[in-house]
Amino acid sequence: MPLTLPSFPRAPDAGTAAPGPDSLAVPPIATAGQALRHALTGEGRGLRLAAAGALLMLHQVCEALVPVMIGVAVDRAIAPGNPVAMAWSLAGLAAVFVVLTASWRMGFRLNTRVFGFGEHSLRQAVLDRVVRTPGPARTHGPGRILSIASSDTSMTAGLSWTVARQLAAFSALATSAVALLLISWPLGLGVLAATALFLAAMHLVTRPLERRTYRQQAAAAEATQMATDLVTGLRVLQGAGAVGVAAQRYRDASRGSLAAAMTRARSNALFNAVTVSLSGLFLAGIAWVAATQALAGTITVGELVAVVGLAQFVRDPMSWMAFFAADLAEKRAAARRVAEAVGAPAGDGGVATGASAYPNARTEGALLAVRIDAAPAPEAAPAPLWEIVLHPGRITGLAVDGAAAQRLAGLLSGELPAVPGELDVLGSDATTLAPEELRRRVFVAEHGAAVFSGSVRHNLGAGEVRSELLEAAAADEVLQHLQGGLEAEVGEQGRLLSGGQRQRLLLARALHQPQPVLVLHEPASAVDPVTEARIAAALRSVRPSGLLLITTSPLLLGACDAVLHPPAGFHAPGPSGPSASSHAPAASDAPAADSLATESTADGDTHVRP
Repeated sequence: MPLTLPSFPRAPDAGTAAPGPDSLAVPPIATAGQALRHALTGEGRGLRLAAAGALLMLHQVCEALVPVMIGVAVDRAIAPGNPVAMAWSLAGLAAVFVVLTASWRMGFRLNTRVFGFGEHSLRQAVLDRVVRTPGPARTHGPGRILSIASSDTSMTAGLSWTVARQLAAFSALATSAVALLLISWPLGLGVLAATALFLAAMHLVTRPLERRTYRQQAAAAEATQMATDLVTGLRVLQGAGAVGVAAQRYRDASRGSLAAAMTRARSNALFNAVTVSLSGLFLAGIAWVAATQALAGTITVGELVAVVGLAQFVRDPMSWMAFFAADLAEKRAAARRVAEAVGAPAGDGGVATGASAYPNARTEGALLAVRIDAAPAPEAAPAPLWEIVLHPGRITGLAVDGAAAQRLAGLLSGELPAVPGELDVLGSDATTLAPEELRRRVFVAEHGAAVFSGSVRHNLGAGEVRSELLEAAAADEVLQHLQGGLEAEVGEQGRLLSGGQRQRLLLARALHQPQPVLVLHEPASAVDPVTEARIAAALRSVRPSGLLLITTSPLLLGACDAVLHPPAGFHAPGPSGPSASSHAPAASDAPAADSLATESTADGDTHVRP
């Protein structure tokens, strides 16, 4: 019975396919400025930010009018004893308080939406970049990515609060300065001059703060990465007796993070001390000048009340404006780290290849075709071409391990970039497929795949759990030892399971995937031979579509329709070797000469062209 494959749209012959429906429409973020602009104005947030800023400015204008209206009430209602003027003054104050309360509430709500959605969009951009291209994950590591996707995105999006606060502070100072100019022009000019000097002094204090903030955030991310590595590899470290060394490395990283945090805290403390001191001097100076003018009869008692009230009021807006440089320094430092993650090059781990010299031939009816330029060993003949073709309903084994197996799995999953003509999937060159489209066609069950926190059912990721697939993966035996069966919790990263149980759960997850091409990388290395033989015998009956086994297990290879060993001269270079031999295994992984170019079938499913 012929195999019926899912219908996939054919990719274009050239160029890169447009992002699929799951792709995020996030503009390029390669610099700190672009990250900050996207957080503030991206996806229509600019209008909300403008409205929030206008409402908060209105709130501060009303706040500044309160001492002015009290001063007017003193001169026109209290001093002359006029009850009608007092009633009008109280009504005016009540109206001002209604406006300032409503404007603050609406402005705060709008700005919260700008911040929340901006933070979420940046976090999605970071995670989307990590999932679709492995560059950031390799450059930064899981712990650093976690720190960037949480604290750095939040701090970057927090620029919306900084902008709104600065707009509100400007309106407050402008209203106060106008009121003081109307009361006494020397006081108004004094406020404007003092504000300019105050901001200039604060700029000098905050110059080194951005550098220290960046170093502190980087040190904290380094400690997070170290802790992640330590927890993830704890079993291996215990087996190797290296827990003490790893713990010491984490202590060193943690102390470095603490030292950076203390340096930043000292800078902030100095900044706060200078701000409070200058604000106090400013307030005392205005009060002294106003009291002097009141004694001289230049201003009235009500105007004195208004001046003192305004002097107390403008202390907070001046502090906000003084903190602008420090806030911006923190936001810029966080945005730099976000941009470094989102805009990181799609690193290939030193395994990129040059343009293939072989044409992109279509193998009729094949699910998968891989053509790899093999790197010649020293003094060897010219490099042969290693060609792998997978047909529907067949199981093909690739007898490779080590670096070669990992790089081949990375190529098939899209984690490592392919060159034109190197990888053909369902009649389409992989270089013309978007990453999500490639993953809809090929599922690669990597040897070190993750087990997620939650239940067994959650980890299978299938709408309907099929008992025959659980039996084929020998996962039914795992369920017998877990209280709760499919609903049993597996712990963080599957820590409640043994190594063999984790591997069988991962194999069951892979068998439940609907992709027409399934790639298994050493799926039974942690189980006993009896269980491995059971898995090998069951694979053919439960996987009607194409299956590619990357393994050196004789039991699994014995269940394959075709087994392929690397051709002669197939050697992988070191980290500094030529790029043209990117997908080759290390020299130490090369098979013996008598195992080269062997096949277990002659039906043409998989072959070597020497």
